[in-house]
Amino acid sequence: RAAQRFCRQADCIRVTPESHQNRDLWDMAWLHQEAVAPAWGLMARKLQDHHCELERYASLLKKRYHMLHSEPELATDFRQEMRRFLPVQIVEQTADRPEFWQFLSQLMQDLLAQTLRTLEDKSSVTFRM
Repeated sequence: RAAQRFCRQADCIRVTPESHQNRDLWDMAWLHQEAVAPAWGLMARKLQDHHCELERYASLLKKRYHMLHSEPELATDFRQEMRRFLPVQIVEQTADRPEFWQFLSQLMQDLLAQTLRTLEDKSSVTFRM
């Protein structure tokens, strides 16, 4: 499920500035916390389904890396949206703490980097038997 969040839109990813979804970031972190591994094998097929080239996707992911670390307003927007959807106590224990954004942006960077490694690794072909 987490891998699908990266590429379910017509433009093939939800990590572009125009389609930024804070709840997706929260969901991916929650799934990671619950030890739910992304379905890495689906990524290439999703890109094909959405007619998105790897080079374009990689470029958008790299742009997102930069944005998460360089645009403080993203953290503010994230906190505001989480206040609308989560209980106050959870927001106070997580999103309202400055170190949470550091954790979240690092986790997203790690997930996005793994996504690129997986897509660029031609040797990871798997066969369903």
